[in-house]
Amino acid sequence: LLERADNTSDASEYNSLMLGIAALAGIRIHYGGEVLRCSCICVCPKVFDNADPDARTIEVSAGFNLPIRQCPTCADRHPTPDLD
Repeated sequence: LLERADNTSDASEYNSLMLGIAALAGIRIHYGGEVLRCSCICVCPKVFDNADPDARTIEVSAGFNLPIRQCPTCADRHPTPDLD
């Protein structure tokens, strides 16, 4: 679902996918919010709310939508250097 969201150019589909992913992961987000999979080099499986202020941006999106970010836990324990 995250790959599909990252590759869609339709805003309605994107928002619906984000809400669905959040519901499956047990995360509450508002309409228009985003969830991300942690992009840490440690291969962390965590899915988190993109609005979390403790998450860390590694690289802005090269695709349509999703930035490359670390979850708050990985950002605190072993921050990856910015790629931009």
